[in-house]
Amino acid sequence: MLKLFANLFWIYLPSSFQKQFSSLFSRIFQMKISRYFILPYSLVFGLSANYLDQFEPDSGEVSYYSFSDFFKRKYKSGFDIRSKNIWPCEGYVCDWGLFSEKNNSIVKGQVLDLNEIFHSNPEQTSQHFFLNIFLHNHNYHRVHSPVTGTISKITNIPGGLVFLRPWFYKRADVSFPAIRNERVVFEILDNHHQLWYLAMVGGFGVGSVQIGRNLHPGSEVKVGEEIAKFDLGSTVCLATPMRLQPNRFLQTVNPGEELQPYENII
Repeated sequence: MLKLFANLFWIYLPSSFQKQFSSLFSRIFQMKISRYFILPYSLVFGLSANYLDQFEPDSGEVSYYSFSDFFKRKYKSGFDIRSKNIWPCEGYVCDWGLFSEKNNSIVKGQVLDLNEIFHSNPEQTSQHFFLNIFLHNHNYHRVHSPVTGTISKITNIPGGLVFLRPWFYKRADVSFPAIRNERVVFEILDNHHQLWYLAMVGGFGVGSVQIGRNLHPGSEVKVGEEIAKFDLGSTVCLATPMRLQPNRFLQTVNPGEELQPYENII
């Protein structure tokens, strides 16, 4: 039912209405009474005590003040970084491929140009690899730098707040909302002078994407350093100068895990 609502009605509403309604939805989860949703929600989605014990409230309180506080939880002592190139967030891989192979796909009558997501130069991304990572509401919603380097550009791109759930769309359509929705794009120049693009894409229920303190073009970031967080609901799109090999649709990933490079099988 929700899928029909999203595809047949919500997607056609003015972005101003989407934002107003999403803001109201977000405020409900900032109310103190919403903290009573946390326990049943954690049980439904199988969030174990060991998993939850890694985190602490965003508010700085001893316990979660609201569902929003739980949603924006942070690691108590960070996470293990297992490579110089890592997954930037927790979530599910719902789309991937080379720019050269995906940027001419026809999606709902439009050309799916991946450079629209990142506002990137096609000449600079012709050999890049694309990843779309969906963050479910039960996931950890902070985003970390996938590589050590220098932030060369931060771009705020206005747009709507279309539902981002990948199972709402056909496999060929799954990255379409990332083009429609508002987003914040980081461009990071790594130590080998290669550009990485990271887009935080807002979805239904998102009030804002909060950029890390004191981060601006020219800032140096280390692999695993927190660079942004979501208020509610989200997707992260990544464009890397290295070709990768995700295992499957909705593969689960975690921040700090190695980005596996593609290996030709002979």
